[in-house]
Amino acid sequence: KPGSFVKCYRCLKEFQQVLLELMGMVEEKIRKELEAAHAYALIHDGWTKGAVHFFGLYTSIVGSNGKVVTRLLSVEPMMAECYNENDLAAASNQANNLEEVDGVCKISLKWSTTFGAQAMHGQIKRVMKRFGVDLDQGTDPKLKCI
Repeated sequence: KPGSFVKCYRCLKEFQQVLLELMGMVEEKIRKELEAAHAYALIHDGWTKGAVHFFGLYTSIVGSNGKVVTRLLSVEPMMAECYNENDLAAASNQANNLEEVDGVCKISLKWSTTFGAQAMHGQIKRVMKRFGVDLDQGTDPKLKCI
Protein backbone atom coordinates (compact mmCIF):
# COMPACT_ATOMS: atom_id res chain seq x y z
CA LYS A 1 0.00 0.00 0.00
CA PRO A 2 1.21 3.51 -0.67
CA GLY A 3 2.34 5.15 2.56
CA SER A 4 2.38 1.88 4.53
CA PHE A 5 6.18 1.98 4.84
CA VAL A 6 6.00 5.44 6.41
CA LYS A 7 3.37 4.24 8.92
CA CYS A 8 5.40 1.12 9.69
CA TYR A 9 8.58 3.19 10.00
CA ARG A 10 6.88 5.48 12.55
CA CYS A 11 5.69 2.44 14.54
CA LEU A 12 9.22 1.05 14.52
CA LYS A 13 10.63 4.39 15.71
CA GLU A 14 8.07 4.52 18.54
CA PHE A 15 8.81 0.90 19.47
CA GLN A 16 12.54 1.65 19.42
CA GLN A 17 11.99 4.63 21.72
CA VAL A 18 10.02 2.51 24.21
CA LEU A 19 12.74 -0.17 24.16
CA LEU A 20 15.47 2.43 24.75
CA GLU A 21 13.52 3.86 27.72
CA LEU A 22 13.01 0.36 29.14
CA MET A 23 16.69 -0.40 28.65
CA GLY A 24 17.58 2.73 30.61
CA MET A 25 15.31 1.70 33.49
CA VAL A 26 16.78 -1.81 33.60
CA GLU A 27 20.36 -0.48 33.45
CA GLU A 28 19.58 1.91 36.33
CA LYS A 29 18.17 -0.95 38.44
CA ILE A 30 21.27 -3.09 37.82
CA ARG A 31 23.53 -0.07 38.48
CA LYS A 32 21.89 0.32 41.93
CA GLU A 33 22.25 -3.42 42.61
CA LEU A 34 25.98 -3.23 41.79
CA GLU A 35 26.42 -0.17 44.04
CA ALA A 36 24.69 -1.93 46.95
CA ALA A 37 26.41 -5.28 46.33
CA HIS A 38 28.67 -6.92 48.87
CA ALA A 39 30.53 -8.47 45.93
CA TYR A 40 29.95 -9.46 42.31
CA ALA A 41 31.54 -11.57 39.60
CA LEU A 42 31.46 -11.27 35.81
CA ILE A 43 30.71 -14.21 33.54
CA HIS A 44 31.36 -13.88 29.81
CA ASP A 45 31.14 -15.92 26.66
CA GLY A 46 31.84 -15.27 23.03
CA TRP A 47 30.96 -16.92 19.76
CA THR A 48 31.23 -16.28 16.05
CA LYS A 49 28.48 -16.56 13.47
CA GLY A 50 29.62 -15.99 9.93
CA ALA A 51 32.18 -13.19 10.18
CA VAL A 52 30.58 -11.45 13.18
CA HIS A 53 31.92 -12.00 16.70
CA PHE A 54 29.34 -11.83 19.50
CA PHE A 55 29.94 -11.29 23.20
CA GLY A 56 27.68 -11.99 26.19
CA LEU A 57 28.28 -10.63 29.68
CA TYR A 58 26.47 -11.60 32.90
CA THR A 59 27.04 -10.61 36.50
CA SER A 60 26.35 -12.58 39.65
CA ILE A 61 25.69 -10.12 42.45
CA VAL A 62 26.00 -11.01 46.14
CA GLY A 63 23.78 -8.73 48.17
CA SER A 64 24.48 -7.67 51.77
CA ASN A 65 21.95 -10.36 52.86
CA GLY A 66 23.99 -13.05 51.07
CA LYS A 67 21.39 -13.57 48.34
CA VAL A 68 22.88 -14.08 44.87
CA VAL A 69 21.17 -12.82 41.73
CA THR A 70 22.41 -13.16 38.16
CA ARG A 71 21.77 -10.42 35.62
CA LEU A 72 22.35 -10.35 31.87
CA LEU A 73 24.32 -7.19 31.14
CA SER A 74 24.89 -7.44 27.41
CA VAL A 75 24.63 -9.64 24.33
CA GLU A 76 25.90 -7.84 21.26
CA PRO A 77 28.38 -7.95 18.41
CA MET A 78 31.86 -6.96 19.54
CA MET A 79 32.74 -3.41 18.54
CA ALA A 80 35.99 -2.63 16.81
CA GLU A 81 38.76 -1.88 19.28
CA CYS A 82 39.44 1.48 17.64
CA TYR A 83 36.09 2.85 18.89
CA ASN A 84 36.46 5.44 21.62
CA GLU A 85 33.71 7.11 23.68
CA ASN A 86 33.09 9.73 20.97
CA ASP A 87 32.73 6.98 18.37
CA LEU A 88 30.28 5.13 20.65
CA ALA A 89 28.21 8.29 21.14
CA ALA A 90 28.15 8.84 17.38
CA ALA A 91 27.14 5.21 16.79
CA SER A 92 24.39 5.55 19.39
CA ASN A 93 23.12 8.75 17.77
CA GLN A 94 23.25 7.06 14.41
CA ALA A 95 21.25 4.11 15.77
CA ASN A 96 18.68 6.50 17.23
CA ASN A 97 18.36 8.34 13.91
CA LEU A 98 17.82 5.59 11.37
CA GLU A 99 18.09 6.66 7.77
CA GLU A 100 15.92 5.40 4.97
CA VAL A 101 17.93 4.59 1.86
CA ASP A 102 15.98 3.19 -1.09
CA GLY A 103 13.16 2.18 1.24
CA VAL A 104 15.46 0.34 3.66
CA CYS A 105 16.66 1.47 7.09
CA LYS A 106 20.46 1.31 7.16
CA ILE A 107 23.04 1.68 9.90
CA SER A 108 26.71 1.09 9.26
CA LEU A 109 28.84 0.27 12.31
CA LYS A 110 32.33 -1.20 12.56
CA TRP A 111 32.44 -4.57 14.29
CA SER A 112 35.54 -6.24 15.64
CA THR A 113 37.44 -8.56 13.34
CA THR A 114 39.42 -10.07 16.22
CA PHE A 115 38.26 -12.19 19.10
CA GLY A 116 41.22 -12.12 21.46
CA ALA A 117 41.63 -11.20 25.11
CA GLN A 118 42.31 -7.54 24.32
CA ALA A 119 39.09 -7.18 22.32
CA MET A 120 37.09 -8.93 25.08
CA HIS A 121 38.68 -6.74 27.75
CA GLY A 122 37.67 -3.62 25.81
CA GLN A 123 34.12 -4.93 25.45
CA ILE A 124 33.86 -5.66 29.20
CA LYS A 125 35.11 -2.15 30.04
CA ARG A 126 32.58 -0.54 27.68
CA VAL A 127 29.67 -2.57 29.04
CA MET A 128 30.60 -2.04 32.70
CA LYS A 129 30.90 1.71 32.16
CA ARG A 130 27.19 1.73 31.25
CA PHE A 131 26.53 0.33 34.73
CA GLY A 132 28.64 2.88 36.57
CA VAL A 133 31.79 0.75 36.92
CA ASP A 134 34.83 2.42 35.38
CA LEU A 135 37.49 -0.28 35.02
CA ASP A 136 39.89 2.29 33.52
CA GLN A 137 40.32 3.59 37.09
CA GLY A 138 41.50 0.19 38.31
CA THR A 139 39.71 -2.90 39.48
CA ASP A 140 36.51 -2.40 41.45
CA PRO A 141 37.15 -3.84 44.96
CA LYS A 142 33.72 -5.49 44.88
CA LEU A 143 34.64 -7.43 41.70
CA LYS A 144 35.80 -10.87 42.79
CA CYS A 145 37.71 -13.45 40.76
CA ILE A 146 36.22 -16.92 41.01
